[in-house]
Amino acid sequence: MARQEPSELATVIDLSIFEPFEREQLSHQAYVVNLAEGSHLFAEADEVNAIFLVIQGTVYCYRSSLAGREVRERVAGPGELVCPLAIVDGRPAPASVRARCDSQCVAIPADVARQSVERATPFGRAIVKELCRCCRRMSRQLTLLSLEGTEQRVAWVLSELCENPGNATEVAATVTRAGPVELRLTHGDLAALVGTSREVVSRALSHLRGLGLVQTGRRRIAVPDVLRLVRFTRGSAEPEPGNVTPGCGTRRR
Repeated sequence: MARQEPSELATVIDLSIFEPFEREQLSHQAYVVNLAEGSHLFAEADEVNAIFLVIQGTVYCYRSSLAGREVRERVAGPGELVCPLAIVDGRPAPASVRARCDSQCVAIPADVARQSVERATPFGRAIVKELCRCCRRMSRQLTLLSLEGTEQRVAWVLSELCENPGNATEVAATVTRAGPVELRLTHGDLAALVGTSREVVSRALSHLRGLGLVQTGRRRIAVPDVLRLVRFTRGSAEPEPGNVTPGCGTRRR
């Protein structure tokens, strides 16, 4: 992880989006962090006294299970905030953050962010919205854990991804659109989102494929009908008669 000085902040972010008092403090206290692919912004249980704004690239947040397996919580891209809890309770980071590719973030000290929230500036409201998203993600994680079978959990994550390919936990709770969707992800990516092994995910996908609910290929999974997949997660285990679509004729996302 490489850190730049505050004086270089204006070269990577439009400071006009902040209020005058925020710009003054950011110009002295905020700094830019450059991340190489695979490097950590911070690790779970680290002391983090800042909120991070992604400028370039993408990072993913994950936790480690008791078995040492990564369980991904979200993916954050340009314009998204990471680690908002640091400005609320000051406790260690609840998850690790790693760069999916070469990325760049701006670190905004917690005391500056707290003032933004207290004064209800546009940036402060953005922080509150991200905190609300954290609550929603936790609710969805509980939904995922409540599902009985691995096939249902895999189907649920896929249905979420169909609404937002970049993030399995940032989507609407109810899918209202039918139609084909193609997702660019590997079995390993899906396993990290579900919180299980690639082998288990592969078996689950084989079962879903047999029901005509998904189609798989190299580094991609296609869902012919998202609504049918959602119905499967709610207990409808069989495909609708005559509704299994051969081939992959899907729309790319």
